[in-house]
Amino acid sequence: MLLLAVSILFLLFFRLGSYGLIETSDARYSEISLEMANSGDYITPRLNGIKHFDKPPLTYWLAAAGIKFLGKNEWGVRIFQGIIAFIIVLFVYLFAGKFVPRENAVYAAVFLVSIPIFFGSSHVLTTDLLNSFATTGALFSFFLWYKKRQFIYLTLFYAAIGISFLIKGPIGLFVTLPIIILFLMTEHNLKAILKMRPWMFVISLLIAAPWYIALIKQNPGLLSYLIDNQLLSRLHKGGLGHPRPMLYYLWMFPITMFPAVIPAVFQKKLNSFKKFLLIAALWPPIFFSIPATKLPLYILPSAPFIAILASISSINLKKFSKYGSIIIALVYLFAAALFYTGTIKHIAEQNKIALLLSVSAVLIIILYAISRNRFDKLTISSFTVVPFAVTMLFLSPVVSNLKIYKPFMKYINAGDKVIEYRCFVRSIPFYLNHPVKTVGLQQELRFDSKKTIKRLVVSENNFWKLWQKEPLKVIINRDDLRKFRHYTVLDSKKKLILISN
Repeated sequence: MLLLAVSILFLLFFRLGSYGLIETSDARYSEISLEMANSGDYITPRLNGIKHFDKPPLTYWLAAAGIKFLGKNEWGVRIFQGIIAFIIVLFVYLFAGKFVPRENAVYAAVFLVSIPIFFGSSHVLTTDLLNSFATTGALFSFFLWYKKRQFIYLTLFYAAIGISFLIKGPIGLFVTLPIIILFLMTEHNLKAILKMRPWMFVISLLIAAPWYIALIKQNPGLLSYLIDNQLLSRLHKGGLGHPRPMLYYLWMFPITMFPAVIPAVFQKKLNSFKKFLLIAALWPPIFFSIPATKLPLYILPSAPFIAILASISSINLKKFSKYGSIIIALVYLFAAALFYTGTIKHIAEQNKIALLLSVSAVLIIILYAISRNRFDKLTISSFTVVPFAVTMLFLSPVVSNLKIYKPFMKYINAGDKVIEYRCFVRSIPFYLNHPVKTVGLQQELRFDSKKTIKRLVVSENNFWKLWQKEPLKVIINRDDLRKFRHYTVLDSKKKLILISN
Protein backbone atom coordinates (compact mmCIF):
# COMPACT_ATOMS: atom_id res chain seq x y z
CA MET A 1 0.00 0.00 0.00
CA LEU A 2 2.86 2.38 0.77
CA LEU A 3 4.53 1.54 -2.55
CA LEU A 4 1.25 2.14 -4.37
CA ALA A 5 0.69 5.50 -2.63
CA VAL A 6 4.23 6.63 -3.45
CA SER A 7 3.81 5.51 -7.07
CA ILE A 8 0.57 7.48 -7.44
CA LEU A 9 2.14 10.56 -5.83
CA PHE A 10 5.09 10.29 -8.22
CA LEU A 11 2.80 10.03 -11.23
CA LEU A 12 0.61 12.96 -10.20
CA PHE A 13 3.55 15.28 -9.49
CA PHE A 14 6.02 14.08 -12.13
CA ARG A 15 7.28 17.10 -14.16
CA LEU A 16 4.31 19.11 -12.93
CA GLY A 17 6.16 22.41 -13.33
CA SER A 18 8.88 21.53 -15.83
CA TYR A 19 7.10 22.79 -18.97
CA GLY A 20 5.71 26.19 -19.91
CA LEU A 21 2.17 27.41 -19.43
CA ILE A 22 -0.21 25.92 -22.01
CA GLU A 23 -2.63 28.17 -23.87
CA THR A 24 -5.35 28.92 -23.23
CA SER A 25 -6.82 27.75 -19.89
CA ASP A 26 -3.59 26.83 -18.09
CA ALA A 27 -2.00 30.18 -19.01
CA ARG A 28 -5.17 32.21 -18.35
CA TYR A 29 -5.79 30.89 -14.86
CA SER A 30 -2.08 31.18 -14.01
CA GLU A 31 -1.97 34.84 -15.06
CA ILE A 32 -5.12 35.68 -13.08
CA SER A 33 -3.69 33.92 -10.00
CA LEU A 34 -0.40 35.81 -10.34
CA GLU A 35 -2.22 39.15 -10.50
CA MET A 36 -4.10 38.24 -7.34
CA ALA A 37 -0.87 37.30 -5.58
CA ASN A 38 0.83 40.51 -6.72
CA SER A 39 -2.03 42.91 -5.95
CA GLY A 40 -3.39 41.31 -2.80
CA ASP A 41 -6.91 41.79 -4.23
CA TYR A 42 -8.50 38.36 -3.79
CA ILE A 43 -12.03 39.58 -4.59
CA THR A 44 -11.79 40.75 -8.21
CA PRO A 45 -10.06 38.47 -10.74
CA ARG A 46 -8.05 40.31 -13.42
CA LEU A 47 -6.59 39.00 -16.65
CA ASN A 48 -3.84 41.19 -18.07
CA GLY A 49 -5.04 44.00 -15.80
CA ILE A 50 -8.66 43.80 -17.05
CA LYS A 51 -11.47 42.57 -14.78
CA HIS A 52 -12.33 38.99 -15.71
CA PHE A 53 -15.49 37.36 -14.35
CA ASP A 54 -15.60 34.04 -16.23
CA LYS A 55 -15.05 31.92 -13.10
CA PRO A 56 -15.33 32.22 -9.31
CA PRO A 57 -12.05 32.58 -7.40
CA LEU A 58 -11.23 29.34 -5.56
CA THR A 59 -8.95 28.00 -8.32
CA TYR A 60 -7.15 31.34 -8.39
CA TRP A 61 -6.83 31.43 -4.62
CA LEU A 62 -5.14 28.03 -4.51
CA ALA A 63 -2.79 28.87 -7.38
CA ALA A 64 -1.96 32.21 -5.75
CA ALA A 65 -1.15 30.34 -2.54
CA GLY A 66 1.13 28.05 -4.56
CA ILE A 67 2.87 31.12 -6.02
CA LYS A 68 3.39 32.52 -2.53
CA PHE A 69 4.84 29.18 -1.43
CA LEU A 70 6.89 28.08 -4.46
CA GLY A 71 7.40 31.30 -6.41
CA LYS A 72 6.17 32.83 -9.67
CA ASN A 73 6.65 29.76 -11.82
CA GLU A 74 4.83 26.74 -13.24
CA TRP A 75 5.41 24.66 -10.11
CA GLY A 76 3.78 27.34 -8.01
CA VAL A 77 0.58 27.62 -10.06
CA ARG A 78 0.15 23.86 -10.59
CA ILE A 79 1.20 22.37 -7.24
CA PHE A 80 -2.36 22.26 -5.89
CA GLN A 81 -3.52 20.40 -9.00
CA GLY A 82 -1.38 17.46 -7.94
CA ILE A 83 -2.51 17.78 -4.33
CA ILE A 84 -6.22 17.92 -5.24
CA ALA A 85 -5.85 14.97 -7.62
CA PHE A 86 -4.25 12.86 -4.87
CA ILE A 87 -7.01 13.83 -2.43
CA ILE A 88 -9.63 12.67 -4.94
CA VAL A 89 -7.79 9.33 -5.31
CA LEU A 90 -7.77 9.04 -1.51
CA PHE A 91 -11.51 9.88 -1.40
CA VAL A 92 -12.23 7.11 -3.90
CA TYR A 93 -10.20 4.55 -1.96
CA LEU A 94 -11.77 5.43 1.40
CA PHE A 95 -15.33 5.70 0.06
CA ALA A 96 -15.18 2.46 -1.94
CA GLY A 97 -13.62 0.72 1.06
CA LYS A 98 -16.80 1.31 3.09
CA PHE A 99 -18.92 -0.74 0.66
CA VAL A 100 -16.58 -3.20 -1.07
CA PRO A 101 -13.58 -5.33 0.00
CA ARG A 102 -10.24 -3.56 0.45
CA GLU A 103 -8.89 -5.25 -2.65
CA ASN A 104 -11.56 -3.61 -4.80
CA ALA A 105 -10.95 -0.23 -3.17
CA VAL A 106 -7.31 -0.50 -4.25
CA TYR A 107 -8.44 -1.35 -7.78
CA ALA A 108 -10.66 1.77 -7.76
CA ALA A 109 -7.77 4.07 -6.83
CA VAL A 110 -5.49 2.57 -9.49
CA PHE A 111 -8.19 2.71 -12.16
CA LEU A 112 -8.82 6.39 -11.39
CA VAL A 113 -5.15 7.31 -11.89
CA SER A 114 -5.15 5.40 -15.18
CA ILE A 115 -8.06 7.41 -16.65
CA PRO A 116 -6.50 9.83 -19.17
CA ILE A 117 -8.86 12.74 -18.52
CA PHE A 118 -8.23 12.57 -14.76
CA PHE A 119 -4.49 12.08 -15.10
CA GLY A 120 -4.15 14.88 -17.65
CA SER A 121 -6.18 17.34 -15.57
CA SER A 122 -3.70 16.95 -12.72
CA HIS A 123 -0.96 18.47 -14.90
CA VAL A 124 -2.63 21.68 -16.10
CA LEU A 125 -4.30 24.47 -14.17
CA THR A 126 -8.05 24.41 -14.82
CA THR A 127 -11.20 24.68 -12.73
CA ASP A 128 -12.43 21.23 -13.73
CA LEU A 129 -10.31 19.10 -11.38
CA LEU A 130 -11.25 21.25 -8.39
CA ASN A 131 -14.90 21.12 -9.45
CA SER A 132 -14.65 17.32 -9.62
CA PHE A 133 -13.22 17.37 -6.10
CA ALA A 134 -16.28 19.30 -4.85
CA THR A 135 -18.90 17.24 -6.69
CA THR A 136 -17.24 13.96 -5.74
CA GLY A 137 -17.09 15.04 -2.10
CA ALA A 138 -20.74 16.11 -2.16
CA LEU A 139 -22.01 12.88 -3.74
CA PHE A 140 -19.89 10.63 -1.54
CA SER A 141 -21.16 12.53 1.52
CA PHE A 142 -24.77 12.20 0.37
CA PHE A 143 -24.53 8.44 -0.13
CA LEU A 144 -22.78 7.91 3.20
CA TRP A 145 -25.56 9.91 4.87
CA TYR A 146 -28.22 7.94 3.00
CA LYS A 147 -26.80 4.63 4.23
CA LYS A 148 -25.67 5.61 7.72
CA ARG A 149 -27.87 8.67 8.50
CA GLN A 150 -25.07 10.40 10.37
CA PHE A 151 -25.36 14.18 10.66
CA ILE A 152 -21.69 14.79 9.87
CA TYR A 153 -22.11 13.51 6.31
CA LEU A 154 -25.02 15.85 5.68
CA THR A 155 -22.91 18.75 6.93
CA LEU A 156 -20.07 17.74 4.60
CA PHE A 157 -22.53 17.52 1.70
CA TYR A 158 -23.70 21.11 2.08
CA ALA A 159 -20.14 22.30 2.68
CA ALA A 160 -19.03 20.67 -0.58
CA ILE A 161 -21.91 22.35 -2.44
CA GLY A 162 -20.81 25.71 -1.04
CA ILE A 163 -17.25 25.06 -2.19
CA SER A 164 -18.50 24.16 -5.68
CA PHE A 165 -20.16 27.59 -5.96
CA LEU A 166 -16.71 29.13 -5.51
CA ILE A 167 -15.30 27.03 -8.37
CA LYS A 168 -17.79 27.06 -11.25
CA GLY A 169 -20.86 28.76 -9.82
CA PRO A 170 -24.10 26.72 -9.80
CA ILE A 171 -22.69 24.01 -12.10
CA GLY A 172 -21.82 21.82 -9.11
CA LEU A 173 -25.43 21.91 -7.96
CA PHE A 174 -26.68 21.12 -11.49
CA VAL A 175 -24.43 18.04 -11.47
CA THR A 176 -25.13 16.71 -7.98
CA LEU A 177 -28.84 17.44 -7.37
CA PRO A 178 -30.23 15.54 -10.42
CA ILE A 179 -28.04 12.55 -9.54
CA ILE A 180 -29.49 12.49 -6.04
CA ILE A 181 -33.09 12.85 -7.31
CA LEU A 182 -32.65 10.14 -9.97
CA PHE A 183 -31.08 7.80 -7.44
CA LEU A 184 -33.85 8.33 -4.89
CA MET A 185 -36.41 7.69 -7.64
CA THR A 186 -34.83 4.29 -8.32
CA GLU A 187 -35.02 3.67 -4.58
CA HIS A 188 -38.67 4.78 -4.46
CA ASN A 189 -37.67 7.08 -1.65
CA LEU A 190 -38.02 10.70 -2.81
CA LYS A 191 -39.16 11.58 0.72
CA ALA A 192 -35.51 11.29 1.72
CA ILE A 193 -34.94 14.74 0.17
CA LEU A 194 -36.98 16.29 2.99
CA LYS A 195 -34.97 14.32 5.52
CA MET A 196 -31.81 15.96 4.12
CA ARG A 197 -32.81 19.10 6.05
CA PRO A 198 -32.89 21.54 3.11
CA TRP A 199 -32.52 24.42 5.56
CA MET A 200 -28.92 23.32 5.96
CA PHE A 201 -28.27 24.85 2.53
CA VAL A 202 -27.47 27.90 4.63
CA ILE A 203 -24.06 26.25 5.18
CA SER A 204 -23.46 26.43 1.42
CA LEU A 205 -24.52 30.08 1.37
CA LEU A 206 -22.27 30.98 4.30
CA ILE A 207 -19.31 29.55 2.38
CA ALA A 208 -20.03 31.02 -1.07
CA ALA A 209 -22.18 34.14 -0.59
CA PRO A 210 -19.60 36.50 1.00
CA TRP A 211 -17.41 36.55 -2.12
CA TYR A 212 -20.38 37.01 -4.50
CA ILE A 213 -21.80 39.83 -2.37
CA ALA A 214 -18.45 41.60 -2.16
CA LEU A 215 -17.85 41.27 -5.91
CA ILE A 216 -21.32 42.46 -6.95
CA LYS A 217 -21.12 45.35 -4.51
CA GLN A 218 -17.85 46.49 -6.09
CA ASN A 219 -19.14 46.09 -9.66
CA PRO A 220 -22.67 47.44 -10.30
CA GLY A 221 -24.49 45.55 -13.06
CA LEU A 222 -22.37 42.44 -12.59
CA LEU A 223 -25.23 40.15 -11.51
CA SER A 224 -27.10 40.49 -14.83
CA TYR A 225 -23.82 40.05 -16.70
CA LEU A 226 -23.08 36.78 -14.88
CA ILE A 227 -26.56 35.41 -15.57
CA ASP A 228 -26.80 36.50 -19.22
CA ASN A 229 -23.22 36.25 -20.45
CA GLN A 230 -21.77 33.50 -18.31
CA LEU A 231 -24.73 31.18 -17.78
CA LEU A 232 -27.49 31.57 -20.38
CA SER A 233 -25.14 32.32 -23.30
CA ARG A 234 -23.62 28.84 -22.97
CA LEU A 235 -26.95 27.27 -23.88
CA HIS A 236 -27.41 28.75 -27.33
CA LYS A 237 -25.41 27.94 -30.44
CA GLY A 238 -21.78 28.99 -30.11
CA GLY A 239 -22.16 30.18 -26.53
CA LEU A 240 -18.81 31.34 -25.20
CA GLY A 241 -16.90 29.26 -27.72
CA HIS A 242 -16.10 25.56 -28.19
CA PRO A 243 -19.42 24.70 -29.87
CA ARG A 244 -19.85 20.96 -30.31
CA PRO A 245 -22.62 18.73 -31.71
CA MET A 246 -25.30 17.34 -29.40
CA LEU A 247 -23.81 13.82 -29.44
CA TYR A 248 -20.23 14.98 -28.80
CA TYR A 249 -19.90 13.03 -25.55
CA LEU A 250 -21.27 9.84 -27.09
CA TRP A 251 -17.80 9.12 -28.46
CA MET A 252 -15.74 11.42 -26.21
CA PHE A 253 -16.95 9.75 -23.00
CA PRO A 254 -15.54 6.22 -23.67
CA ILE A 255 -12.29 7.67 -25.05
CA THR A 256 -11.58 9.88 -22.04
CA MET A 257 -12.62 7.19 -19.54
CA PHE A 258 -10.48 4.44 -21.10
CA PRO A 259 -9.36 1.89 -19.86
CA ALA A 260 -11.61 1.86 -16.76
CA VAL A 261 -14.76 2.16 -18.87
CA ILE A 262 -14.22 -1.36 -20.28
CA PRO A 263 -14.63 -3.35 -17.03
CA ALA A 264 -17.08 -0.72 -15.71
CA VAL A 265 -19.80 -1.79 -18.18
CA PHE A 266 -19.73 -5.40 -16.95
CA GLN A 267 -22.05 -5.34 -13.95
CA LYS A 268 -24.42 -7.91 -12.46
CA LYS A 269 -27.15 -7.56 -9.84
CA LEU A 270 -27.51 -3.80 -9.61
CA ASN A 271 -27.78 -3.13 -5.90
CA SER A 272 -28.27 0.31 -4.37
CA PHE A 273 -24.54 1.08 -4.41
CA LYS A 274 -24.10 0.19 -8.08
CA LYS A 275 -27.19 2.14 -9.13
CA PHE A 276 -25.82 5.22 -7.42
CA LEU A 277 -22.45 4.83 -9.14
CA LEU A 278 -24.04 4.32 -12.57
CA ILE A 279 -26.25 7.39 -12.29
CA ALA A 280 -23.36 9.51 -11.02
CA ALA A 281 -21.15 8.30 -13.88
CA LEU A 282 -23.70 8.84 -16.67
CA TRP A 283 -25.34 12.10 -15.66
CA PRO A 284 -22.40 14.49 -16.43
CA PRO A 285 -22.14 13.54 -20.15
CA ILE A 286 -25.95 13.73 -20.42
CA PHE A 287 -26.18 17.11 -18.70
CA PHE A 288 -23.26 18.72 -20.54
CA SER A 289 -24.68 17.58 -23.88
CA ILE A 290 -27.41 20.23 -23.49
CA PRO A 291 -25.26 23.43 -23.71
CA ALA A 292 -23.67 24.38 -27.03
CA THR A 293 -20.31 24.84 -25.29
CA LYS A 294 -18.62 21.47 -24.74
CA LEU A 295 -15.12 20.44 -23.70
CA PRO A 296 -13.72 17.01 -22.71
CA LEU A 297 -12.89 18.13 -19.16
CA TYR A 298 -16.52 19.00 -18.43
CA ILE A 299 -17.26 15.29 -17.85
CA LEU A 300 -14.37 14.83 -15.43
CA PRO A 301 -16.83 14.39 -12.48
CA SER A 302 -17.73 10.99 -13.97
CA ALA A 303 -14.20 9.61 -13.53
CA PRO A 304 -14.27 8.66 -9.80
CA PHE A 305 -17.53 6.73 -10.27
CA ILE A 306 -16.32 4.97 -13.41
CA ALA A 307 -13.20 3.92 -11.48
CA ILE A 308 -15.24 2.39 -8.64
CA LEU A 309 -17.57 0.64 -11.09
CA ALA A 310 -14.53 -0.82 -12.84
CA SER A 311 -13.18 -2.05 -9.51
CA ILE A 312 -16.37 -4.06 -8.80
CA SER A 313 -16.77 -5.36 -12.34
CA SER A 314 -18.22 -8.81 -12.88
CA ILE A 315 -15.23 -9.73 -15.05
CA ASN A 316 -12.07 -11.22 -13.56
CA LEU A 317 -9.91 -8.16 -12.98
CA LYS A 318 -6.76 -10.19 -12.40
CA LYS A 319 -7.11 -11.79 -15.82
CA PHE A 320 -8.10 -8.44 -17.30
CA SER A 321 -4.92 -6.82 -16.01
CA LYS A 322 -2.82 -9.88 -16.80
CA TYR A 323 -3.65 -10.00 -20.49
CA GLY A 324 -4.03 -6.24 -20.68
CA SER A 325 -0.47 -5.69 -19.45
CA ILE A 326 0.97 -8.03 -22.09
CA ILE A 327 -1.08 -6.38 -24.84
CA ILE A 328 0.05 -2.93 -23.72
CA ALA A 329 3.71 -4.04 -23.64
CA LEU A 330 3.45 -5.40 -27.18
CA VAL A 331 1.77 -2.20 -28.40
CA TYR A 332 4.58 -0.13 -26.82
CA LEU A 333 7.25 -2.27 -28.48
CA PHE A 334 5.51 -2.03 -31.85
CA ALA A 335 5.23 1.77 -31.51
CA ALA A 336 8.89 1.98 -30.47
CA ALA A 337 9.87 0.06 -33.62
CA LEU A 338 7.90 2.54 -35.75
CA PHE A 339 9.73 5.46 -34.17
CA TYR A 340 13.16 3.79 -34.47
CA THR A 341 12.66 3.03 -38.16
CA GLY A 342 11.39 6.53 -38.89
CA THR A 343 7.96 5.33 -39.98
CA ILE A 344 6.36 7.91 -37.66
CA LYS A 345 7.67 11.34 -38.58
CA HIS A 346 7.07 15.02 -37.77
CA ILE A 347 7.43 14.47 -34.02
CA ALA A 348 10.36 15.89 -32.10
CA GLU A 349 13.11 13.57 -30.82
CA GLN A 350 11.81 10.30 -32.23
CA ASN A 351 14.63 8.19 -30.77
CA LYS A 352 13.99 9.46 -27.25
CA ILE A 353 10.30 8.60 -27.52
CA ALA A 354 11.17 5.15 -28.86
CA LEU A 355 13.52 4.59 -25.92
CA LEU A 356 10.85 5.62 -23.39
CA LEU A 357 8.33 3.27 -24.99
CA SER A 358 10.81 0.41 -24.90
CA VAL A 359 11.69 1.00 -21.25
CA SER A 360 8.00 1.13 -20.31
CA ALA A 361 7.33 -2.13 -22.17
CA VAL A 362 10.25 -3.84 -20.42
CA LEU A 363 9.01 -2.59 -17.03
CA ILE A 364 5.57 -4.05 -17.65
CA ILE A 365 7.05 -7.40 -18.70
CA ILE A 366 9.32 -7.54 -15.62
CA LEU A 367 6.45 -6.72 -13.25
CA TYR A 368 4.30 -9.29 -15.00
CA ALA A 369 6.98 -11.96 -14.64
CA ILE A 370 7.61 -11.43 -10.91
CA SER A 371 3.98 -11.05 -9.87
CA ARG A 372 3.22 -14.78 -9.37
CA ASN A 373 -0.49 -13.95 -9.32
CA ARG A 374 -0.24 -12.25 -5.95
CA PHE A 375 -2.92 -9.81 -4.88
CA ASP A 376 -3.09 -6.75 -7.10
CA LYS A 377 0.46 -6.77 -8.46
CA LEU A 378 -0.57 -7.32 -12.06
CA THR A 379 -3.25 -4.67 -11.91
CA ILE A 380 -0.91 -2.19 -10.26
CA SER A 381 1.83 -2.89 -12.81
CA SER A 382 -0.57 -2.45 -15.74
CA PHE A 383 -2.43 0.63 -14.61
CA THR A 384 0.46 2.58 -13.08
CA VAL A 385 3.03 1.98 -15.80
CA VAL A 386 0.51 3.07 -18.44
CA PRO A 387 0.10 6.64 -17.14
CA PHE A 388 3.85 6.73 -16.43
CA ALA A 389 4.53 6.06 -20.11
CA VAL A 390 1.89 8.60 -21.12
CA THR A 391 3.56 11.19 -18.91
CA MET A 392 6.97 10.53 -20.38
CA LEU A 393 5.56 10.77 -23.89
CA PHE A 394 3.32 13.79 -23.68
CA LEU A 395 5.19 15.86 -21.11
CA SER A 396 8.72 15.47 -22.54
CA PRO A 397 9.67 15.77 -26.22
CA VAL A 398 6.14 16.06 -27.57
CA VAL A 399 5.29 18.94 -25.23
CA SER A 400 6.98 21.19 -27.77
CA ASN A 401 3.98 20.63 -30.05
CA LEU A 402 1.57 22.22 -27.55
CA LYS A 403 0.66 25.91 -27.48
CA ILE A 404 3.50 26.91 -25.19
CA TYR A 405 4.99 30.34 -25.90
CA LYS A 406 7.57 30.48 -23.12
CA PRO A 407 10.38 30.31 -25.76
CA PHE A 408 9.35 33.85 -26.83
CA MET A 409 10.71 35.10 -23.51
CA LYS A 410 14.27 34.38 -24.69
CA TYR A 411 13.91 37.46 -26.89
CA ILE A 412 11.96 39.69 -24.48
CA ASN A 413 13.76 41.61 -21.75
CA ALA A 414 12.22 43.08 -18.62
CA GLY A 415 12.32 46.66 -19.91
CA ASP A 416 11.00 45.96 -23.41
CA LYS A 417 7.72 47.43 -24.61
CA VAL A 418 5.59 44.46 -25.67
CA ILE A 419 2.32 44.70 -27.61
CA GLU A 420 0.06 41.85 -28.69
CA TYR A 421 -1.48 42.75 -32.04
CA ARG A 422 -4.90 41.15 -32.71
CA CYS A 423 -3.99 38.15 -30.57
CA PHE A 424 -3.53 37.42 -26.91
CA VAL A 425 -0.91 35.05 -25.51
CA ARG A 426 -2.04 34.82 -21.90
CA SER A 427 1.27 33.48 -20.62
CA ILE A 428 3.30 36.54 -21.72
CA PRO A 429 1.94 38.83 -18.94
CA PHE A 430 2.66 35.99 -16.49
CA TYR A 431 6.31 35.68 -17.51
CA LEU A 432 6.77 39.47 -17.69
CA ASN A 433 5.05 39.78 -14.30
CA HIS A 434 2.97 42.72 -15.53
CA PRO A 435 0.14 43.37 -18.05
CA VAL A 436 0.90 44.04 -21.73
CA LYS A 437 -0.80 46.36 -24.21
CA THR A 438 -3.18 44.78 -26.73
CA VAL A 439 -4.55 45.89 -30.10
CA GLY A 440 -7.89 44.79 -31.54
CA LEU A 441 -8.62 42.32 -28.77
CA GLN A 442 -12.29 41.74 -27.90
CA GLN A 443 -12.57 41.96 -24.12
CA GLU A 444 -15.35 42.80 -21.67
CA LEU A 445 -14.39 46.35 -20.62
CA ARG A 446 -17.61 47.71 -19.12
CA PHE A 447 -16.42 47.16 -15.53
CA ASP A 448 -13.00 48.86 -15.93
CA SER A 449 -12.11 52.52 -15.57
CA LYS A 450 -11.25 54.65 -18.61
CA LYS A 451 -7.77 55.07 -17.18
CA THR A 452 -7.20 51.31 -17.10
CA ILE A 453 -8.54 50.85 -20.62
CA LYS A 454 -6.36 53.68 -21.98
CA ARG A 455 -3.29 52.16 -20.33
CA LEU A 456 -3.79 48.63 -21.67
CA VAL A 457 -5.89 48.83 -24.85
CA VAL A 458 -4.28 50.50 -27.90
CA SER A 459 -6.24 51.59 -30.96
CA GLU A 460 -5.10 50.60 -34.44
CA ASN A 461 -4.03 54.16 -35.33
CA ASN A 462 -2.09 54.69 -32.12
CA PHE A 463 -0.34 51.37 -32.58
CA TRP A 464 1.09 52.35 -35.95
CA LYS A 465 2.28 55.66 -34.49
CA LEU A 466 4.09 53.74 -31.75
CA TRP A 467 5.52 51.34 -34.34
CA GLN A 468 7.11 54.31 -36.15
CA LYS A 469 8.41 56.09 -33.05
CA GLU A 470 9.37 53.59 -30.33
CA PRO A 471 11.28 50.30 -30.18
CA LEU A 472 8.64 47.56 -29.83
CA LYS A 473 8.40 43.82 -29.66
CA VAL A 474 5.09 42.68 -31.11
CA ILE A 475 3.31 39.31 -31.11
CA ILE A 476 1.11 38.85 -34.18
CA ASN A 477 -0.78 36.22 -36.10
CA ARG A 478 1.12 34.91 -39.10
CA ASP A 479 -1.67 36.18 -41.39
CA ASP A 480 -1.10 39.76 -40.17
CA LEU A 481 2.60 39.81 -41.04
CA ARG A 482 1.83 41.29 -44.47
CA LYS A 483 0.70 44.52 -42.78
CA PHE A 484 4.21 45.18 -41.45
CA ARG A 485 7.29 46.63 -43.16
CA HIS A 486 10.91 46.74 -42.01
CA TYR A 487 10.69 44.23 -39.19
CA THR A 488 12.85 41.49 -37.72
CA VAL A 489 11.42 38.05 -36.94
CA LEU A 490 12.71 36.98 -33.52
CA ASP A 491 10.79 33.71 -33.07
CA SER A 492 7.69 31.88 -34.24
CA LYS A 493 5.48 29.13 -32.87
CA LYS A 494 2.45 27.68 -34.60
CA LYS A 495 0.37 30.60 -35.93
CA LEU A 496 2.07 33.32 -33.87
CA ILE A 497 5.21 35.31 -34.63
CA LEU A 498 7.34 37.56 -32.42
CA ILE A 499 8.75 40.52 -34.37
CA SER A 500 10.68 43.69 -33.58
CA ASN A 501 10.98 47.02 -35.33
